[in-house]
Amino acid sequence: MSVSWLARRTARPNAHTRLVCFAHSGGTIGEFLRWGDALQDVEVWGVQLPGRGARIAEDAIHRLGPLVEAIVEQARL
Repeated sequence: MSVSWLARRTARPNAHTRLVCFAHSGGTIGEFLRWGDALQDVEVWGVQLPGRGARIAEDAIHRLGPLVEAIVEQARL
């Protein structure tokens, strides 16, 4: 079973803004999740890509189209 693509530290279902963050090369989504502590009106999400971080054992996706489709599908859940 894979780890979720999207992670958040604090749920804010009534937030007017949802910020989706992608880690830089060598970075992790944890860098962004802490931002939610300071941004009270924003729900901050980090995208955990296959082949990185907690999903290191999964095969990376090398084509942009399938990657975008997978992220959009996860965001609908």
